[in-house]
Amino acid sequence: LDLGDMKILTWKIRNVDLSLTASLEKDELLKIAESIRENI
Repeated sequence: LDLGDMKILTWKIRNVDLSLTASLEKDELLKIAESIRENI
């Protein structure tokens, strides 16, 4: 499996495991993850 420049971010909120895969910079992925966490 070749993801090229894709980055994978995984984290857990309560009992839910989340994974985000995108060709974004690390700081952009973290901003998205923070936004999701704040809205749950």
